[in-house]
Amino acid sequence: MKTALPENLLAVCEDLGWTVREYDDGTAELSQYSPAGEDFSFSVRCEYIAEDVRDYYEDFDCEEHAAMWYGGPGAPNLHTLLEDAEDLEGMLEDLAVSLAQAN
Repeated sequence: MKTALPENLLAVCEDLGWTVREYDDGTAELSQYSPAGEDFSFSVRCEYIAEDVRDYYEDFDCEEHAAMWYGGPGAPNLHTLLEDAEDLEGMLEDLAVSLAQAN
């Protein structure tokens, strides 16, 4: 059974530049391009979006994320990847804080 995102929380995501795609199984995919151009996305449960985003933010590891892309086809240098991962972490923090405040 589909659980839709509350309109106020959907608005928070969209106001911060996140694209939201909801699915029939009650989950949603949040996506946004990073400053370095990475098409970054992750999934959350619609009913628990604020908690899931907070958990994702708290578990996000900049070094691990940068290392995952290092050496891949067309990937920038490691320094750029790490800076970009730090920017992503900031984007996740902003989203987590904003959702918590709106929830």
